[in-house]
Amino acid sequence: MVRRVRRFALVVALLLLAVVLLLAFVERPALQRGRDHTDEAWRPLRPPLAQRYTQLRAALTTLQGAGIGTRKIAADLDALLRRWDSLHHTVDADADTSSEVDTANGLEGALLRLHATVGASARLKANQAVTNALHTVDATTPDPKLVDAYNAAARKYQRDREGLFRRYAASLFDFAPRAALELSSAG
Repeated sequence: MVRRVRRFALVVALLLLAVVLLLAFVERPALQRGRDHTDEAWRPLRPPLAQRYTQLRAALTTLQGAGIGTRKIAADLDALLRRWDSLHHTVDADADTSSEVDTANGLEGALLRLHATVGASARLKANQAVTNALHTVDATTPDPKLVDAYNAAARKYQRDREGLFRRYAASLFDFAPRAALELSSAG
């Protein structure tokens, strides 16, 4: 009986080792290629998004000069812009795509909130400098083809990550998810 249990345990251990090796040698390279493809699709978006967020920083400064005060949106937007600046000042090869996309999506959400804040305030809405600054941000958008290419790559990578064996490989080898880029269309 003891021999059978030992043999069974050995067989189970060997099977687990085989599964781990399968994940390491078959699924990991496929996940790596998908992640690399997604990162490559992100790189052309970095410069136009940097221009957009430079304009968003200028709009925030204009809004602060117009008396937006200490509203939470101003503090949130400032923190997100500082995060974007710290992430964006890395070399393309060293960029943390996942963090940059998450930050860009946060900035786009904050831009929507900013539009709502201005739209709800007669004083801010009547301020021509404020509306011009927001229009400038809205006009500074990346090429939709670049956004579509990145989003297609991110969706494919996500589908691949969630495959039967790849989900275990993704977890085991720390292949982080990639979100789609959701640009604001409030303008």
